[in-house]
Amino acid sequence: QPPGHPPRPVHPDIPDGVRESLAEAEACFSASAWNASVVMARRALEGAAMLLGAPRRGNLVVWLHEQGHVTKVVLVYADHVRWVGTLGAHFPDEGQKDEHVVLEDDARAAFDFMHMILETIFVAKARLDRLRITKGATQ
Repeated sequence: QPPGHPPRPVHPDIPDGVRESLAEAEACFSASAWNASVVMARRALEGAAMLLGAPRRGNLVVWLHEQGHVTKVVLVYADHVRWVGTLGAHFPDEGQKDEHVVLEDDARAAFDFMHMILETIFVAKARLDRLRITKGATQ
């Protein structure tokens, strides 16, 4: 989405705190604030992991995979969000500015991946639960 474009809606099945972080990330993206946007996307990822019971310390992305919340393929996308969020959060060392800058493409990929990850973790599960209730399934 070009700068100034309205943010993409965040699905209501995504828990409040995670949804708010992602919405703020989208607002930063719409303002072309790439660093801020990827930091907030990473915060949304952290929030999702914490709501699922992840420990405060350690690699939350790996934890999500080890606990079966994301597949190995989705793990790669989540790790990109983690990596680019770290890149946006930390000031580069002297002489590393060009390699340590978050670009629009980085931020756009982080959002696409975050929406996919949150769809996998929260939205698809809620949809399946509703279908099971409707159909009377117990599994």
